[in-house]
Amino acid sequence: MFLSGNTLYGTASEGGTSGFGTVFAFNTNGTGFTNLYSFTNGNDGRMPSAGLVLSGNTLYGTAFLGGSSDNGTVFALITNGTDFTILHGFTALDAATDTTNSDGAWPVGGLILSGNTLYGTTWLGGSSGHGTVFAMNKDGTG
Repeated sequence: MFLSGNTLYGTASEGGTSGFGTVFAFNTNGTGFTNLYSFTNGNDGRMPSAGLVLSGNTLYGTAFLGGSSDNGTVFALITNGTDFTILHGFTALDAATDTTNSDGAWPVGGLILSGNTLYGTTWLGGSSGHGTVFAMNKDGTG
């Protein structure tokens, strides 16, 4: 979780309308709980268990699984719960090794934002199969 003004933002790895997890917010006095986003079908991600980062009015985070290859996603969401966007879906693992790919799989830990660049880590994937440190622009490019 993190605090912005009087609002706490966080993720739950399960629950929501489809059981794939949620992004939520509530006031520091315990009122105003709002489910900002419920992960819907796994293609948008599932199990968002890491923390979020905020830039302006946009939240950035990762989902451990889901996406087109079920290896996780990096997403953005406006703090009022609108404009959910998948910035990156991690690619499929090589069938021969079941651990390597070009960009990583299963993002873990929170993102770090420096300027316009998001940094994160994955558990698996990459050239060695032991995970990656990745960087991408806030708009999903790079």
